[in-house]
Amino acid sequence: MKVVVNTTPIISLAAIGRLDILENLLGKVIIAEAVYHEIKAKQNYGYHEIECAFIEVQPIQGHLYKDFLLNELDLGEAETIILAKELNADFVIIDENLGYKLANNVGLTAIRTLSILLKAKQCSRAGIAHR
Repeated sequence: MKVVVNTTPIISLAAIGRLDILENLLGKVIIAEAVYHEIKAKQNYGYHEIECAFIEVQPIQGHLYKDFLLNELDLGEAETIILAKELNADFVIIDENLGYKLANNVGLTAIRTLSILLKAKQCSRAGIAHR
């Protein structure tokens, strides 16, 4: 399963000490280079936690639509959507409203951090092994 994750979900999960939910539910996740740099820009939630084996950083290949997307989104969101399209991701985790809508509009299956938390809760209650 290919899952691309934006900045806010990683920071949010790291803030509650539960970044492990991504690994438990999904195995490996992929982030764009811009997302990595946004998180590493200052020592805050996610700064250290992002350096783990289940998070893979990948560059985008095509920059054709980046400038277009930057009219509406920040760099991390733009690269997240581009990377998800390039990888034909199963889904993209993105919380910001505009990014979420644009991801869905370009044919991606976008979900939010809350969906991941609800799925983790369901699995926990049912005693289901993750992934």
